[in-house]
Amino acid sequence: HLLFPLLMAFNNEFRPTNPICSFAIIYVYVLCVHICIYIYIYVYIDIYLYVFNMYSILYKLLWTVLHVKMHILECAPTAQSIVLHERWYSNCQRLVLRHT
Repeated sequence: HLLFPLLMAFNNEFRPTNPICSFAIIYVYVLCVHICIYIYIYVYIDIYLYVFNMYSILYKLLWTVLHVKMHILECAPTAQSIVLHERWYSNCQRLVLRHT
């Protein structure tokens, strides 16, 4: 159906007697096709960029959450750190009791 206006322009039955009219039909048709293609590409790229930005934002958010989670896990007391803390606390208690 895209080629129908071109066929009309070249067909003897539909072709205008003036060659400038047939040229104008072809020119307008090609112009309309180009405009449609540009609009399609613009909308497609716009949607693509929107989706890409959404994925980029989600990726950054996920990375931040994982980064914070890793810091929490690093700062969270492990069994070894709890034992060390208890030893340090008991040593401090002994020193305090000695000086009182």
